[in-house]
Amino acid sequence: MGTPHSLLIAAALMAAATPVPAEACTVPTKPFDPAEFRSGVILEGVIQSSEREGRMISVTLKVEKVHQGQFRADE
Repeated sequence: MGTPHSLLIAAALMAAATPVPAEACTVPTKPFDPAEFRSGVILEGVIQSSEREGRMISVTLKVEKVHQGQFRADE
């Protein structure tokens, strides 16, 4: 009578030890739109190119981090 019980326990242990493939989801990052923010934004990144037209300077920046909030002048 002990044999069917042992087989049931062994089958349950084998089923529990079977690896299950991991599943993950990703959320696409929202592109930074500077028009959404009026103040309190610091961009951290690398300047990729720049050009000057008169008094205007256009900069292409690879943004790595965006810091948003209230900042003191000494920060």
